[in-house]
Amino acid sequence: MINILTTADIILIIQLSVALGIATAINGVIFSLRDETRVITLVTYSSSIGNALALFFVGATAFYVNMLLAIPVVLFILAISKAIEYSKKVSKSIITTTMTTVSFAIIIVLLSYIDRNFETHQINFTMYLLGNIRLFESKEINLIFYISMIIAIVSTLNINRIKQYIFDKHYLITNNLKYNIFNLLLIIQLIITVIASSQIVGIVFAPGFIILPVIIIKYFVKSLLQLFIFSSLLSSVSLFVGIYGSLLMPLFSTGVVIILTLTFFVLLLLGYKFIINKRMIKKNILKVM
Repeated sequence: MINILTTADIILIIQLSVALGIATAINGVIFSLRDETRVITLVTYSSSIGNALALFFVGATAFYVNMLLAIPVVLFILAISKAIEYSKKVSKSIITTTMTTVSFAIIIVLLSYIDRNFETHQINFTMYLLGNIRLFESKEINLIFYISMIIAIVSTLNINRIKQYIFDKHYLITNNLKYNIFNLLLIIQLIITVIASSQIVGIVFAPGFIILPVIIIKYFVKSLLQLFIFSSLLSSVSLFVGIYGSLLMPLFSTGVVIILTLTFFVLLLLGYKFIINKRMIKKNILKVM
């Protein structure tokens, strides 16, 4: 069955796609370039515990309810991870991997219990894991749009500080307090972005969706600003096509369609890069001859 979408529906899809595309790209750039992609995965799964708790205790999936419960849960889990890390008995990668695995296990348990025991909820196990655009109401889309725009504006105004945060190790040593405060703000920003994106892209696909556009686009650009812009563009287009396609054909999960769309664009870019490199090699060989 194919649904017919109105002009208003399409405008809402564009609005949501642009907002989430910008927000996910900004976070993807910051944490990927700092080689902290594991943190994105940990924040995704731990924030989803907050989502599941909101559904369990409040019976709601509203964005603001999820955000209020997810932020303290994530900060608590990250605090435990930091405490273990400072003990210097276990490496950071092992701690992050372990906490991520435990968080995902907790999500599965909570969602399984809710799915079996709360028939009144209009949400099932698969919708959370694989994403579904129908988890959002139009007023929540507007809220996410405004929050994402704030994230984009603040990030643009603090582009030099973000550069220091990513690249300047001396800044981290000499400005420890400022670094910790800035790091906390970026983590909260990541949590908000993850809560919004995971309900559409799905808990399973959200980390990959945040990271993958940045990994691909960085091979085609020469500056941090270009990386922000073109990663946002790739994410936004993938979101629009995926959301639009899943609404036209409700049989398919929104997250699956989005990831397949993103993968298609990634393969196109990789093919283009391969052809360009092959031509350059051929041109250099001809010059030598």
